[in-house]
Amino acid sequence: LVLTHSLAEAMAGYAWLKLLLLFIALVGLAVTGWLAVQLSARVTRPLSALTEAVRRFGSGEVTRVAVAGDDEIAALASNFNSMVDAIDERERQITHVALHDSLTGLPNRRFFIEKLDRAIDTQSDERRNLVAFIDLDDFKLINDTLGHPAGDALLKQVAQRLERVIGTVGRVGRLGGDEFQVILAGKIAREQLAHLAERIIETLSQSYSIENSRVMIGASVGIALAPDDGVTSEALIRNADLALYAAKDAGRGRYHFYAADLHSDAEERRQLEEDLRDAITHGNLELYYQPVVQTATERITGFEALLRWNHPVHGFI
Repeated sequence: LVLTHSLAEAMAGYAWLKLLLLFIALVGLAVTGWLAVQLSARVTRPLSALTEAVRRFGSGEVTRVAVAGDDEIAALASNFNSMVDAIDERERQITHVALHDSLTGLPNRRFFIEKLDRAIDTQSDERRNLVAFIDLDDFKLINDTLGHPAGDALLKQVAQRLERVIGTVGRVGRLGGDEFQVILAGKIAREQLAHLAERIIETLSQSYSIENSRVMIGASVGIALAPDDGVTSEALIRNADLALYAAKDAGRGRYHFYAADLHSDAEERRQLEEDLRDAITHGNLELYYQPVVQTATERITGFEALLRWNHPVHGFI
């Protein structure tokens, strides 16, 4: 039968089967290709997203990767997100430490200047800025008598009181030591500022309880207003400091607004100090004794020793 019939004649009845097998093969190839593409996309798409996230994170942008599934790539993406969160939190902590006082938690000098610079850049006729310097009176006495831990505890309580007085209308910071500062923004009348300064002095002058001891201190306040007293943070800080010096010089427990003549007073003080250093160096100080007389008996009961300086311009000082 094989010898009398050709192979083509023998297979003629099975042509449909060849077409079916060809069709099945093509469908199998198509399904295999589709599955390969899907599998490749499932692997390469998360890897591409992860690569892009790493690149953006390396350039300083905080970014995260969407996590889908529970395979090794999803675990890698999840670990990447955890690393980003940990680094971001650590950077926030570092930034907070760099810009805040470690004792009181208030903004420090650097943060204060940055805030003041931004406030000055956005000020207008309806939004002016105020800088107030606050210095504690007799704080050194607390450190000398009760110790520095007591002084630190006192500074924390002072910071809390200042924040209560200022509230949400301004920002309180600590410059260092026993000096604090306040920034206020808005159009505030001079009388309101005077009242606020009085409240600050009154609040900080109330008694404190430190280590079962009753402690009393005072406060002096110097105030400078922008733009009248300065159009830069440096000028405002300098002039507020001059106003604070004038408040302390006037007897402490007072507030003082900046005035232009404070510059001339400060310059006279500085010049007098330089002249005095030269006088000490060249031996221009003279010792005088003045008798102390009891008026009832008109008898000399002692002597007062006076050191006089014959200034070439101001005469005897």
